[in-house]
Amino acid sequence: MNIFLPPKKDKTREEITTGNRQITIIGANGAGKTRFTEWLINNLQGRAFRMSIISALYESRETDNLPGSIDMLYKEASERTNLLRNDNISQVERLMSLLFQEEMLNLISYKVAHAENPNAKLSSTKLDKMIEVWQEVFPGSKVLIEGGKMLISRDCDTTCYSSVKLSAGERAVMYYVGAALMAMENAVIFIDNPGIFLHQSITKSLWDRIEQLRP
Repeated sequence: MNIFLPPKKDKTREEITTGNRQITIIGANGAGKTRFTEWLINNLQGRAFRMSIISALYESRETDNLPGSIDMLYKEASERTNLLRNDNISQVERLMSLLFQEEMLNLISYKVAHAENPNAKLSSTKLDKMIEVWQEVFPGSKVLIEGGKMLISRDCDTTCYSSVKLSAGERAVMYYVGAALMAMENAVIFIDNPGIFLHQSITKSLWDRIEQLRP
């Protein structure tokens, strides 16, 4: 697909050569970034996957209706099973529910397999990978799963606390990693404001690590 950037003031349009794995678009407010992104998404025929931490962190009455989006995956999973809560009001909550559901189904499959073969191995899940990367980004912090809840502990503190008390930046890292892992095969991932809530010292290393997970 030939990609042309929105027209400049002199009406010329710059072409982006095909084959680039990563494209960063920077422009002033009203320059047409959102319209350009929507045009690209419409031309990708079901391979587009969108991430926006601003939309994901807070309650939203609008859902992302793109096929394969977090909201659509959550809706489809909710219709197939009664294991998912129906009161998750933010996309981050829906994402975590999907990750925990996969974790639970994986444990059930392992239990069945282990009953037939004591040498059966427990498979790694998306939740495992998300926790691994999060702990790499925030060394000295550990994620614990107890009673179906996610708790956080720090080397400098003897107490544990709920993940809902994480900072916006810490939750953003969980969201970006978890959402990227949920993207469909061969997806083109669109990230709105990929540096928001993230400290400059971790931004590049985080996105490099996410690209390693989903090349």
